[in-house]
Amino acid sequence: MSGGGSSGATGGAGMSGTPMPSPGCSKGTARPANGRILVDGDHIYDFPASYDGKTPFPLLIGFHACSNPIDQIEGLTKNSTMETNYVRMFPKSAGSCWSFPSEVTGKVYKVFDDLVANYCIDLNRVFGTGHSSGAQLLQQIISNATYAKHFNFRAVAPDAASDYGAVQGPLPVLYTQGIKDSNRGNGDGHEVTTQYLKANKCTSTSYSTGYMAYTTAVDACKASTGAAVDAGCRIYNGCAVTTIWCSHNDPDYSGTYHGWPCFLTKAMAAFFDTYK
Repeated sequence: MSGGGSSGATGGAGMSGTPMPSPGCSKGTARPANGRILVDGDHIYDFPASYDGKTPFPLLIGFHACSNPIDQIEGLTKNSTMETNYVRMFPKSAGSCWSFPSEVTGKVYKVFDDLVANYCIDLNRVFGTGHSSGAQLLQQIISNATYAKHFNFRAVAPDAASDYGAVQGPLPVLYTQGIKDSNRGNGDGHEVTTQYLKANKCTSTSYSTGYMAYTTAVDACKASTGAAVDAGCRIYNGCAVTTIWCSHNDPDYSGTYHGWPCFLTKAMAAFFDTYK
């Protein structure tokens, strides 16, 4: 792969700027007390202070990693525009890790369908993220035509997923994985990235290094060890929609390079905000 050139195009599923109000918008359901609904062991809904029950809000769906609590991604997205400007939904797996496909139809559909039926969500602005097992679940969803259509993700940002074959696209993506993720066979995620290059109709494997408009999201990012982190981001040229792969060197997660890198929350917020 070669450096240089201009960044890829922007766009994605449901790219019209016109909101698609969910059925819940007609109910005008008020923001719950403290802006949070927790059904222990099942799901969390978070509503920003500006949620009024009538204005369609973008939705962030976050899937936790194996053996992590239901509020893992909730905590990781605090103090960002995802907390203040999005409704957020965090389902909980039945066991330690996610099971595909049973928990898509048996759990995630149920939680998502309940949310959009009773609260005001813009169905043209549904975003997805996840870490490890949660990223794998997200990757499996968007690699299946039926499941991908149900959620109609506008953009996704999986962290440390796996390759599950062809992605249903085009679909804007910010994909992150450590340069030598020992939980993924010391892989860097290039196989997953290749699926997005195909789905997003990228005509070249050339890319622009750095993080372009999102550079400030990465500046001064330091690992838990205190060392400066190289995000290793590549924005591919000639793509129908924005396609970014960040092969980073943050050793977090006990030195496995499998964690949520220090730059990801800010970078993800900047990325999703371009589609919001």
